[in-house]
Amino acid sequence: MKKILRLRKLRPADAKYFLKWWTDKELIALTSGRPVEPADRLLGYFQRLLGERHNYLITVNGKVIGHVMIVRRGKNSFGFPIVIGEPKYRGRGYGSRAIRKILSIGFLKLGYKEARLEVRPENAGAIKVYASLGFRPIGTKTYNNPYQPKVQVMAMSRAAFVASPTFA
Repeated sequence: MKKILRLRKLRPADAKYFLKWWTDKELIALTSGRPVEPADRLLGYFQRLLGERHNYLITVNGKVIGHVMIVRRGKNSFGFPIVIGEPKYRGRGYGSRAIRKILSIGFLKLGYKEARLEVRPENAGAIKVYASLGFRPIGTKTYNNPYQPKVQVMAMSRAAFVASPTFA
């Protein structure tokens, strides 16, 4: 059976996924590295996300497996925080497929010229995926934050996206 991956708009009833994923210590170690937040704080964050225009849950054959959104990073660039929240769906190519879809929205629908992302240097799997999709390292960024002091910054231009056979 073919696995159909879709992005669907975030809905109020989706809060349960955020509470589950953002209390998963393994997932947090790969992303923010911060301690688990209390449920009321997570729900407040989720409520703010509901107001974002390009905010999607990732589904496979109707099952919710993750989250991705477009975040404006400047006049001509965007970022896209992404997480595959369901552990059994990690490492199976769903993140790559969701990234292709979100890049299509950002570049082709919204007209951005560049996509940028930040990734923890120890998240080798994510770095490998981003590189395979055409992202190139452009440097590192240091934060005054004990949980995420340094991140690798990667970018892709719209021209590279359009020219890539991966996205045809």
